[in-house]
Amino acid sequence: MHAKVPVFILAGGKSSRFGSDKARALVGGKPLISSLAERLRPYATSLTVVADVAKKYADLGLETIADTLPGLGPIGGLHAALQNLQKAGAKEKWFLLLSCDAVGFDPTWIAELLAQRTRDLRAVAFKSERWEPLIALYHQSIRADVDKAISADDRSMWKLLESVSARAVPLPEHWTGAVQVNTQQELADFLKNRRSIPERRQLKDMAASKKKAKSPAGKVPGTFKDFITKFPALGRAHEQVAKAVESAGPIDAKTCALIKIGICVGAGLESATRSHVRRAMEHGATEQEIEQAILLAMNTVGFPKTVAAWSWARVQFERGV
Repeated sequence: MHAKVPVFILAGGKSSRFGSDKARALVGGKPLISSLAERLRPYATSLTVVADVAKKYADLGLETIADTLPGLGPIGGLHAALQNLQKAGAKEKWFLLLSCDAVGFDPTWIAELLAQRTRDLRAVAFKSERWEPLIALYHQSIRADVDKAISADDRSMWKLLESVSARAVPLPEHWTGAVQVNTQQELADFLKNRRSIPERRQLKDMAASKKKAKSPAGKVPGTFKDFITKFPALGRAHEQVAKAVESAGPIDAKTCALIKIGICVGAGLESATRSHVRRAMEHGATEQEIEQAILLAMNTVGFPKTVAAWSWARVQFERGV
């Protein structure tokens, strides 16, 4: 089950460079904003579009509210989202804000943001050299800071994030697909040159399967392989200990893998979690069994660690055994 939050899609811009309403630009035979909304619904307690006028996208089945402060750009949309939530008395204080032209957005990234929430924060956003404020989580307590910025005629969302208690999250896998398009040519280039996230994952899985078919059974990649190549005695000792503990009692291989997943969740080890998820799957564990093994950690290690581990497991589910 996905963790859910209210979602607001910003579609209040003039699309002047695009030449027409880019939210209605067809992608795969559907309006861009409709396709985005479909991907987001499983993760949303509510989904609302902020546009220049109310009900602008009602014909697409999307609840649409009017921008309360038109002409201010994204910070005006953020203000409208905050006002909408507070007027409704929303119990969920965190919400997701993103632009309608995020053509490559992967909704599983929401879990990565949710895992970083703490009580002292007002925002959680991806960041590399700069913040990505239009694919970010905001807390309702940021309202005073937004009002202050607007009163000072400062519309910069980047400055807003720098001025509040915000957590920077490293860009996730496939981030290059999170492009926001400003012109029809940019959209055409994206559709021509970039495969969809599912297509890229499928190609990656195919390549991994071919590599696995050519590799000896049990061969390990990456840093671990480099380590045991440099220190073969330690590698052999490590393998012997692993075999010894697995045969030290009556627990079957699948249950051992599920237990190790729980240990990895508690330790916050991403690559190890994915590795033991894969091993559990190899020994016949279902996705539901693996998810339960992760969820059992929640009351012990906390919600953020559990959600983060769940998102790591989802990555491995998609990659397969």
